[in-house]
Amino acid sequence: MSILKTAISIAMTVLLAQTVLANDSLRTVQLSGNALVLGKGGEVGIFKDDLSDHDTFDIGEMMFAPANLFQPWQKERFRFGFSQLSYWLRLDLTDTTDRKLILEIANPYLSEVRFYQVHDGEVLDTVTVGSDHPFDGRKHWNLRDTIRIGAGDTVHCFINIPYNRSLTDFNLFLSDAQARIKTDRTERLILIVFFCLIIVYLLMLGLAINLTRFRYYWFYFGYVLLVSGYIFADIGLGYQTLWPNWPYVQQISLPIFANAYLIAGAMFVMAHFHTRRTYPIHHVALRVAAFVAGAMIPVALFLPLLPPFAAHLFSYFHSVMYIVTVLLFFWLAGTAFFRNDRMFPGWLMVGFLIHGFNVIYASLENFKLVPPLSLQTALAENDLLITFHTPLVLMAGLLVEMAIVLAIGMKRFKNMLAERQRMSRELVEQRKKTSTPSASAWRRSSAASHRNCTTGWAAALRQQNSSWKE
Repeated sequence: MSILKTAISIAMTVLLAQTVLANDSLRTVQLSGNALVLGKGGEVGIFKDDLSDHDTFDIGEMMFAPANLFQPWQKERFRFGFSQLSYWLRLDLTDTTDRKLILEIANPYLSEVRFYQVHDGEVLDTVTVGSDHPFDGRKHWNLRDTIRIGAGDTVHCFINIPYNRSLTDFNLFLSDAQARIKTDRTERLILIVFFCLIIVYLLMLGLAINLTRFRYYWFYFGYVLLVSGYIFADIGLGYQTLWPNWPYVQQISLPIFANAYLIAGAMFVMAHFHTRRTYPIHHVALRVAAFVAGAMIPVALFLPLLPPFAAHLFSYFHSVMYIVTVLLFFWLAGTAFFRNDRMFPGWLMVGFLIHGFNVIYASLENFKLVPPLSLQTALAENDLLITFHTPLVLMAGLLVEMAIVLAIGMKRFKNMLAERQRMSRELVEQRKKTSTPSASAWRRSSAASHRNCTTGWAAALRQQNSSWKE
């Protein structure tokens, strides 16, 4: 046993001699409203278990841990980055009436999460969920634990994240069970509207492509389809509805969707601006980015088999690829804008601005270079609880981008029709101008032919008369 573990065990023994489960640094929480976003208020304590994988603490030891072992968390979101440590979270709950609460983590992609409930020194309930475990038995895409509190009781909630192959980043919500049912309906309604808009848009876009003959827009069709698949998987709907018994699919779904839609987006941009002919340097850079993204897809197929440090390395590189590709797009669109390109580079930059900014900022968050931001937290503070793991800004940005790209396509088609009409009018005018001289020339030619014929007949008659006279 390590020195740290021995020291903590001694501290636990001393603590037991004084009081059970005393905690001076963490305040006991009583949910006053319907929901609470945990974190900024310091209600949750954090402990980093830096022991080896075979020598980590268990709930039997952590439930008697000293108060100063858990450091109050006071940030916007729980963001531990690409860490190989085991994390323990502690939250003490109480209420004056019998109540049923829901404690949930808004990140269904976490490999494993263990929920524990402790009351009077006894473990009441244990729940283990995560992308390494089948979805069976769960009712929601988020990682949840249901807590029942009796009037005047105090329940100590522990959350253990023993390992994670992806980014350990999540929001933690506490809500009343009855109120959460209404919130579930609201969330499902938002998702239904969002994906219905996607489906209708894809149908319209497919019809428009067939009508306008802008074949390269099929790249954008695939891009929207793949981004929608990414959002579907990132929220946890794919695991809930399509592959609930296949944890392996859940673990590889996000990197596959992400790299695939990056390739489709790069191909659309290259085709839209004709980069091979007009922007050769940008063309090569985007081709390299698409090639690297394509090479990462087969690696992603074996991601669950890799050790955590290798999976973290993959995620780091993937974040860098995201940043580079977005910057390449803005470089190309900016160059086209200053060259007065007729392919609407300004509007394309505006359309992709929200989505691109969200991608860059989220990637920089992964490297802990910028403070974490969460629109969901701001909405929850105003009594609108939305617990999607996918940022709402990303979803809204995709809808804005879709509308602008479709408008650009229709504008291009309208300009193409106007150009064809102008060319048709010019052709008609040209034919009119060329047809008038031809008619007059024909009349002059006919008159000359008539004169020639008359002269010829007269000469023939004169010759005949002279022969008769002879």
